[in-house]
Amino acid sequence: MIAYFFLRAPYRWVQNRYFPYRHGNRDLFWVVGGLLFAYLAILEFNPAMIRSFGMIIVGYWLYDRGVKIISFQTLLIAIGILLAFFPRLFFSLSFWFSTFGVLSIFIFVRYYEHWKPWQIFLALHIWCYLVLLPISLAIFAIFGWAHIGSIAIALIFNLYYPVVLALHLTPWGNFFDPYLIGLFETAEVKKVVIPMWVGIGSIVLALGAMKRKEAFWVLGVLGITTLGSAIYQIA
Repeated sequence: MIAYFFLRAPYRWVQNRYFPYRHGNRDLFWVVGGLLFAYLAILEFNPAMIRSFGMIIVGYWLYDRGVKIISFQTLLIAIGILLAFFPRLFFSLSFWFSTFGVLSIFIFVRYYEHWKPWQIFLALHIWCYLVLLPISLAIFAIFGWAHIGSIAIALIFNLYYPVVLALHLTPWGNFFDPYLIGLFETAEVKKVVIPMWVGIGSIVLALGAMKRKEAFWVLGVLGITTLGSAIYQIA
């Protein structure tokens, strides 16, 4: 979005003067896509970022043809294509966690797309946290008091990223580094026990929630119960 915002005005000026017949949004997308691919290479093709990049490409391809992109089909097509080109992603936890996170977003939007944008924005942070908690604790088995504040931290980071991006254009690019490092160093974690069947159950319920709202609510209750159990174990 940031790249598109800065490139749109100069590109439109050049387009209007020299090639008005071109599809401006399509051209800009491929330019931005090239920048994103370069960023992906800098990140050494992180599996979660590969999923994100793949969904952007597939999403625009569908959008350009008038197909609804906020759908389970978009996610399925993107994941299928990525696994076909990069079979090693099948064995990547970060890839599947990223995929499950997007699935949880699409499930929420399916039932509450009529809400106001700010309500969806706030509710999604809470919902995704609760949905991913059972499987993440079942696998990694660590939890701390700082994790409870991760929803608020995630909201703050929506502002943090663009601010830091702007600061990196100045001599004060490392202004927030001491605070960020301190946040990680002071966050104490403890071992918790969440049965693997709870984590697998959350995945099954998420798949069921694609069709049934009852599964959606049970999935939310499972997330709240898991949170309560984790807090009890570290208290």
